[in-house]
Amino acid sequence: MDLINNMEDIFIRNIIESLSVGIVVINNGGEIFYANDFALTTLGYVKEKFLARGWGEIFSFDVGENAEFNQIIIDVIMGEKLNMHREVDYLKPDGKKLRLSVATSLLKDKGDVAGIVVLIDDITEVYELRRLEICMLEEQQRLQQDLFEGVNKLAMSVAHVIRNPIASIGGFARLILKKAPVDWPYRGYLSSIDEGIQRLEKIVSSVKDYTDINKATIRRTSLSGLIATAIRNVEVITKKLGFSATWDVSLQCGDDVDVDPVLLLGAVEEILYNSVESFVSSAGKMRIKAHVGNDSQNPCEELYLEIEDNGSGISEKEMPFIFDPFFTTKTSNVGVGLLKVKKIVAAHGGSIYVDSKKGTGTKVTIRLPILPKT
Repeated sequence: MDLINNMEDIFIRNIIESLSVGIVVINNGGEIFYANDFALTTLGYVKEKFLARGWGEIFSFDVGENAEFNQIIIDVIMGEKLNMHREVDYLKPDGKKLRLSVATSLLKDKGDVAGIVVLIDDITEVYELRRLEICMLEEQQRLQQDLFEGVNKLAMSVAHVIRNPIASIGGFARLILKKAPVDWPYRGYLSSIDEGIQRLEKIVSSVKDYTDINKATIRRTSLSGLIATAIRNVEVITKKLGFSATWDVSLQCGDDVDVDPVLLLGAVEEILYNSVESFVSSAGKMRIKAHVGNDSQNPCEELYLEIEDNGSGISEKEMPFIFDPFFTTKTSNVGVGLLKVKKIVAAHGGSIYVDSKKGTGTKVTIRLPILPKT
């Protein structure tokens, strides 16, 4: 029987020692009863100077650098809190600073508390990567805001400086065309001027729409109603272009969402307009899907709105510039549409992603944060 118990003890200890997580056991007297090699290496101590010593003796409770680390044990001892988990900074004896994930639980024997089990994991590298990612996201948001402000200033200048001359030139050109004889040899020149003026007027109108996008006014909105309205409005343009579209709408989430209905409707319509204009045949397919989810970078739930078409797609060469102001591959566009969509999404605190392949189609994904219900 003693041999069996001894083998069982060896087996258990080998398993514990092979774990890639630190395990420390503290008895009722506050002494460290057991620590595996991973824990000793992480905390920066050798076994001879660690075991059978009091926790407070090793990790002085008055040391400011490790006060948060020690507080975990104090909370367990004083409150007997089960399954506690925290991330804290830890300063090793050699001066190296770590970020630790610490979980604690009470060790019980037949209902009585026999001690405390502390699980320790070194997450320093992951923590630094997360911090770097946050810094990069903040810098990206700052650059995006700078872009929005720069385009705003440019747009306001365009609208202010160009609008009046455009109106005068266009008005006079159309007046002369109206009064000129049908066989007048210069009618073609005036028609070209008029076409150019109309394009400039469209640019002024587009940039004015862009500058008019302000802070989102969030209110409870029917997502199905918003999408149905967008489809109805876009189908008018679709028919004018001589196209027809097959719609596949799937809302795998609650119908009520907290958004600015006017701004989001404009964004969805802009994306749908682009999709319709990319149809390579008279009949195109559109898929709209909405669902709720999250990812490893952002554990908070978000609303995913996906809009996908089977149009001509976007080439790899063009993809880096699709959100640039005034970039467009179509002669009838002014290149502010997707930038306007991006600004609307940013006003909601969300993000937008475009995945496209030339000759296959385009998928636009909008991610919006889900506000807590009040």
